[in-house]
Amino acid sequence: MKYLLIASALWMTACGPLPQIESDPRTISGIDPAFNEQVQAYLYYKPGNQFNYDIPIAFGELDGNTVGLCTRWSNGYRQIIIDEYYWYNQATEDQKRSLIAHELGHCDLNRDHSSLISSIMYYMNYGSQNYNELFGISSIELASKTTHTHDASCVEDIEVE
Repeated sequence: MKYLLIASALWMTACGPLPQIESDPRTISGIDPAFNEQVQAYLYYKPGNQFNYDIPIAFGELDGNTVGLCTRWSNGYRQIIIDEYYWYNQATEDQKRSLIAHELGHCDLNRDHSSLISSIMYYMNYGSQNYNELFGISSIELASKTTHTHDASCVEDIEVE
């Protein structure tokens, strides 16, 4: 019985299909304001500029080198947890944008990890800003979006080395 409980707990935190759950299983709600800039950057590049799902994002403690975790339940509920220590003490601005885009790639777009090191969906966070492969944006469209200047106001998942 002990092994069944452990296996069930591990299964519920993985990126794959999860058991049917009738009520809202999420432990958080809303998007922490610390992530607003990165979420807005993601939505700026995403065609349609909106999420496919209601996805709360908050800080929480994660195991090992995991700094971001998307949990997807089979009934459509999703949530993202970000490691607070990594966010405030280790991540560069590029890594923060990449981390949020990576986790939203899992939770919003149902993307899996990529084997390409330049991909936002690569399992390690190198700060990729390669949104074109995430959304299927052509190089010309991406160039027109990235030439826009922004002022200062304007991811067993991503691991750090």
